[in-house]
Amino acid sequence: MVDISDIDGHFISVDYQDGDLAFLTDIREIPEFNTMKMGMNVILFCLKGKLQFEVNGRQMTVKERELAIVQSHALIGNLMISPDFQCRIACMSDRLVKRQLRTYITIWNRALYVDNTNILKIPEDQPLEQMEHFYELVHFYFTRPRKRFGQEVIGSLLRCFLLDICELIEDQGTVETTAVHSQGDKLFNRFLQILSENQVKRQTVEMYAGQLCVSPKYLSAVCKKTTGKTAMQWINEYVMEDIRYYLKETSLTIKEISTTLGFPNLSFFGKYTKRNLGMSPKEYRNQRS
Repeated sequence: MVDISDIDGHFISVDYQDGDLAFLTDIREIPEFNTMKMGMNVILFCLKGKLQFEVNGRQMTVKERELAIVQSHALIGNLMISPDFQCRIACMSDRLVKRQLRTYITIWNRALYVDNTNILKIPEDQPLEQMEHFYELVHFYFTRPRKRFGQEVIGSLLRCFLLDICELIEDQGTVETTAVHSQGDKLFNRFLQILSENQVKRQTVEMYAGQLCVSPKYLSAVCKKTTGKTAMQWINEYVMEDIRYYLKETSLTIKEISTTLGFPNLSFFGKYTKRNLGMSPKEYRNQRS
């Protein structure tokens, strides 16, 4: 599993890197490997040339004016890079993508895990430089000295970038138009829809499975096969993104947040947050300042 923290060990040119995000501009000198499991989401914008690779055994090619997206936990292998290949790459953790997309995360998950949409075309009426300039702008704000509202500015830029990608996904639909979705794919898609629409997401796997008319064991097995994560892991990830959002982006009291998210009491909410974030709700909220 290659996480963002491991990038320096696999790629030559790393422009920026932290725990949730990395920027790269050159992978032509990447060391040879057979197959690599990604612990991050990779967004690659091709400026020139082409790149051939496999994602979970499916061969694909990204060319000029195309965007390639590889979801986390995917297997990448058999890279072939043309001599004139030029690109811009952003690597993002699941946590970062969920935090920025919020209610639109279902579009992202459905496209990557159900529709197998990995290649998107940049419309002809959209200047090619637009995507490159956007990359440079985000990179500039990440590498400059932090200002008072630096985190908010960076978050807004990343959100715009990801929403642009979601718009491309919606406009272009499923790239593999001939693909037939399995019953497992459809079930996982419905699970994500129910999960994202629930105000109180911290429910048992049994509850979600009941709404989908399947057994909890089958639901978890489908999630694991489709994404590499169990149903309970998906539930916890969505709950934690709600917690992060309410603590950092709203003025609700911690008790009000606990009630809003369906926790039985403030003590349980505090223990749940500390177990998953490594700090209490108050400590996490105070990080903003």
